[in-house]
Amino acid sequence: YHLFPDQAACAEKYGIDLNSDPEPVPEPAAKSAAIPVPESAAKPAPVAKPCYPDFLASYSTCTCEGTPPPIMSRNAGSYLFETMEACCENLKCEDPPAATTTPCPSCFWFPDVWGPENKCIYGDDYDKFMAKPSFSENFLFETERSCCDKHCCGGNCDDGRP
Repeated sequence: YHLFPDQAACAEKYGIDLNSDPEPVPEPAAKSAAIPVPESAAKPAPVAKPCYPDFLASYSTCTCEGTPPPIMSRNAGSYLFETMEACCENLKCEDPPAATTTPCPSCFWFPDVWGPENKCIYGDDYDKFMAKPSFSENFLFETERSCCDKHCCGGNCDDGRP
């Protein structure tokens, strides 16, 4: 009912009485005798720790840690893999950004305004106008996500921008 403000509004739209008892579910039809299948062959063994795309990372990568999001579990053939290598082969993983050993106090995420595609870059080589007080809040960001949210990385914008 995510398209409605609450469950009652959804029920009203479709003429559903929330106070009535649900209709009984019919019993399944009798099954014909089946050829016995060994339990090990009946279904594939679940992957103990599946690897899946890590869409929260700041670069294309996979992870084998934690629990995959429910939508990935419902579409396991497309999102869950037995190994990191299989996941990365499917996703075309990028190498993680190199870790810096010294902090960069003047480094920020900023839009690549002169490049051919919408993307954000980390560093201190941004155009100097971006650091001016009247521009900095729109051009310099602490995280890649906040930069991309503002500047439509990859052209995936909810407001119709290319």
